[in-house]
Amino acid sequence: MAACGGFSDRAHLPSDVLIITVDTARADRYSYAGPSPVNTVVADALADEGAAFLSAIAPSPITLVSHASLFTGQNPFVHGVRNNGDFALASDA
Repeated sequence: MAACGGFSDRAHLPSDVLIITVDTARADRYSYAGPSPVNTVVADALADEGAAFLSAIAPSPITLVSHASLFTGQNPFVHGVRNNGDFALASDA
């Protein structure tokens, strides 16, 4: 099962995927997410053409741990990444 919506057949997965993750940015600083003191034209265009997740929960407040979970679909206790710098995601993950 793929993390992008429960597809069971890989032939139905989108062919072009762009994932943008931003560390330590507040959603209210992007105008596509609502009133913002900054005009974020490029981010708005990407959000209009694709999918923007305005509410998300990270498995960890640590970037590497969360990215390892995002790209493997595994919780930290499964993939084993615990911190930035001291850990690496196993090649079989």
